[in-house]
Amino acid sequence: NVFVEFSLAGAVWFGYLLARRITPLAGALVAVITAVYPLFVYTADALYPQIPALLLLLMMIEFGLRARDRWPWAIWSGLAGGFLTITVPSFAPTLILLILFMGWKARKVIAVLIVAAAVIPGLWCIRNAVVMHAFIPVSTNNGVNLLLGNNPDATGSSGTSVDVSAYENQAKARKLDEVQIDHFYSGQAVDWITAHPGQAAGLYAAKVAHNFAYSDTLKTEGQGASDLLAAVTYYPMLALALLRVLLWRRFPLHRVDKLLAWTIVVNVLLLAVFFTRIRFRVPLDSLTIVLAVSTVAVWWDRRRAA
Repeated sequence: NVFVEFSLAGAVWFGYLLARRITPLAGALVAVITAVYPLFVYTADALYPQIPALLLLLMMIEFGLRARDRWPWAIWSGLAGGFLTITVPSFAPTLILLILFMGWKARKVIAVLIVAAAVIPGLWCIRNAVVMHAFIPVSTNNGVNLLLGNNPDATGSSGTSVDVSAYENQAKARKLDEVQIDHFYSGQAVDWITAHPGQAAGLYAAKVAHNFAYSDTLKTEGQGASDLLAAVTYYPMLALALLRVLLWRRFPLHRVDKLLAWTIVVNVLLLAVFFTRIRFRVPLDSLTIVLAVSTVAVWWDRRRAA
């Protein structure tokens, strides 16, 4: 619990560092909002890995931006990206996006970043090879996650509540080991997608939409009040973030705005390949907050200059 709370405190600091690249006002506002944002506070209390992932994501981006001027920061950016990969694997492609954003001129820095990023996942692969006698890039739960989000009973918001016991029984009957079960579940999900492309496409769209929901289908006592709080804090931020992108002609986007906007889009699309839950969106909400505050900051600067 202390570690997760420390991670949230670190996220406040790195959110500030990232946003102040836009304006000092943006940095201050992002720090305050991040510290009191209800979804972050709740997730930190619940001990989910998304808060440490939030810190690692912000560290990777901030250090990556610094590396364009001083290459040693690429080591820290890469290490943060490596730890992010084994903490929440679905956010690993963000590292590729950061590399593309850095551009060909920074290829030496990129090489250092890639090597540093490969250290932790590489060691984890070696551990998996020794223990499980198979090449497993990160974990053996990708198959079940893919199946949970892609089967006849799945919906855009069903998440882990969908019944996949029939597949579990098949795996048990075949006496598959952990690695084989992972491959079996993946194969079943891909077979269903291939056999029902129209239904799978509609399901994918529903999962993308659920990324922006304020509540999951699972209901617990007292959730009504928390749902309302989540809605009134998230949707204004989302609206302001969208406004920042829509007004790009009038208020040109800062390079940080561009990177964060693309990071959100790419990760929303990737998360929906499996299944979506509100807590999975936690690291993206931090980037949404930066974009939302950027809207306010650039408007304020234009108003003062007028």
